[in-house]
Amino acid sequence: MQVRTILCSMVLGSLFLLSSHASADDLWRHKINGTDRTYFLHGFRKDAPLRPLVIALHGWSGDALDITRYLGMNAVADREDFLVVYPDGFARTWNYGVPVDKSPMPVARNRPLDDVFFLKSMINNLIKKAAADPARVYLTGVSYGGMMAFAAACALSNELAAVAPLITGMSEQQRADCSGKPIPLLVIAGTKDTSQTYDGEFAGPTPLLSVPDTIAFWKQHNGCSAEAGDALPHLDPADPTKVNLLRYNGCTDGAEISFYRIDGGGHQVPSISAPARDGRNRDFEGAEVLWSFFKRFSR
Repeated sequence: MQVRTILCSMVLGSLFLLSSHASADDLWRHKINGTDRTYFLHGFRKDAPLRPLVIALHGWSGDALDITRYLGMNAVADREDFLVVYPDGFARTWNYGVPVDKSPMPVARNRPLDDVFFLKSMINNLIKKAAADPARVYLTGVSYGGMMAFAAACALSNELAAVAPLITGMSEQQRADCSGKPIPLLVIAGTKDTSQTYDGEFAGPTPLLSVPDTIAFWKQHNGCSAEAGDALPHLDPADPTKVNLLRYNGCTDGAEISFYRIDGGGHQVPSISAPARDGRNRDFEGAEVLWSFFKRFSR
């Protein structure tokens, strides 16, 4: 593993590399306003042609290695020839200039850390240094990282071609703060999720919206006018969960929404190959569905 160090000022164009070597999985270091930020990059090849980039955000208290192992995206990336980057949240959390929920803002060197700026500068660097295709940059996130994915869909709609927030709704504050242009969205959520509650949580200063209310907001935001639904084939009779795929089309600029509602599902991304536990559905492989959705869109 090579360690890459990137220094970043408030001007995005000031990014540069101190290492010229490459490996299949590199730990890259980002210094922003004097604070180190890190991310793992899978699939980097020197002098490669432009390739799509998928950004994957870990959940609360997790890190980049957790989401690398959990999501199973690397095998898909190797087969389909795209890059995957796994950023570390500072103090294992995320924010978009304000906290994504009621947690306090992380502070370093007496300054709050803005993850929208971090993600934007990281994307800019990977376009320049890793041949990421600027028209095909995608972002997903799991749980708390899924909340950050909703924030990115609002704040980085000029940088991202599609976004997939997983196993969470968005917060009431995020809905109020959301601007930006319509963007294709894929959502996966389980109706019996008790961690990021499917029906929402109404206590605290920033209540969590229910997943249906979150989808209703994005239907309006994206200007969608048509709705269709299908039950996915049920592959495992022992699996108590089932999948309904709800599609919202007729959206502005083709910004369609696909909502995989896991009836009876818990706080897990579906997977055929992973252990059946905690309400995980086994009717499809989450990483495969993500890439099948992402690859249809470009800016």
